[in-house]
Amino acid sequence: MPHYDALSKAVRDARTALLFSQRKVAELAGVSLSLVQAMETGEERSYQPAKKRQIEDALQRPRGWIDQILRDGYSPGDLPRRGEIQADLTPRERIARMEPTEVREIAKLIIEATGNSEAALDWVEAANQIRQESTESAKTDRRQGA
Repeated sequence: MPHYDALSKAVRDARTALLFSQRKVAELAGVSLSLVQAMETGEERSYQPAKKRQIEDALQRPRGWIDQILRDGYSPGDLPRRGEIQADLTPRERIARMEPTEVREIAKLIIEATGNSEAALDWVEAANQIRQESTESAKTDRRQGA
C-alpha cells in the first residue's frame, strides 16, 4: 500500500527546507497549486509520472524520489533542515526563489535605509525580472526534458 502520509510529510519538509511556499513549488514545477496541496495533504491518488518529475525538480530532489517514498516511506532525517539548501545558492538564485512579499519587504528596507524610493523601485524591477527569467528557464528545461 502506498505511503501517502509519508509523501505528505516529505513534500512539506522538502518545500520548507527550500523556504518555498506551495504556490512557489507549483510555479517552478509548472503544475497546479491544487496538485501540490494534494500531495501535502496525503491525498490518495495516482500522480502522473511527468508531474512527479516536475515536482521533484522544483524541490531539488532526485528523480524517482516520490515513488521511493510512496513505496518505502520517509524519515525526516532524509532532508536538510529548514533553509540549509539555500546556503549554497548564489545571490541571483536566492532572488529567483523569493516570494513577492519578500521582494516588497526588501524594497521597504531600502527606503528606510536610504530614503530613496527610486532605488527601491529599481530593486523590485530587477528582482521581478530575475524571478521571471528563472520561471521561464524552468519551463524551457521541462519542455526539453532536462
